[in-house]
Amino acid sequence: MDEPRPTIAKPADPLELDVTRAKILRAASEVYGAADGRQPSVDDIARAAGVARRTFYRYFPSADSVVKALYTLACAKVLERIQIAVAKEDDAWGKLRASVLSFLDFHSEAGQLLRVLQAEALRPGSLLEAQREAQFGAIAAILDAQIRESQGRRVDPLVLRGLLIAVEGLSNTFLASAKDGQIDRKRAERVMLRIMGATLAFDGGPAPPMPLAE
Repeated sequence: MDEPRPTIAKPADPLELDVTRAKILRAASEVYGAADGRQPSVDDIARAAGVARRTFYRYFPSADSVVKALYTLACAKVLERIQIAVAKEDDAWGKLRASVLSFLDFHSEAGQLLRVLQAEALRPGSLLEAQREAQFGAIAAILDAQIRESQGRRVDPLVLRGLLIAVEGLSNTFLASAKDGQIDRKRAERVMLRIMGATLAFDGGPAPPMPLAE
């Protein structure tokens, strides 16, 4: 009598794994964006994604790990947008303006989710702290390259870091006062361009006007 053949498990479809992971992340972005200060649980995210808890844990060990994945993805997306926008411009002022506008476009689209993620990244001991530092370093390198190319000099790295902290803080301020999920983009553009343009003093372009109180 022939012995039964051992059952060989069918290997997981890598494409299906990517689809499910993306589904969980997309659902998590909606849950965190609407959390209103409450910390969502694994059950909240799994329910929104339409997957079982055991499926969730195949991809993420905790709700915190989902937040880290979302923040990493957000940082990569905004950096990619800035790099593409800067590459399309020829002069230093155009590159600076393009970087600010692409940054604002992303923040307008990400809305309250980005506010939640940035608040978590600023929390002492946050899992997102290292990614925030890496993001600052990457954007500062872009600004530094623009300055060296247009002016033949390098500014103190703390100047660039101070600018990025200011932009991050302004972003949170505009997101906190957003109406129907939309920031006051024109005002944000005027303020950020003034602060960055006046500080870096790019040659070859107009000085950004001082935004006046209404």
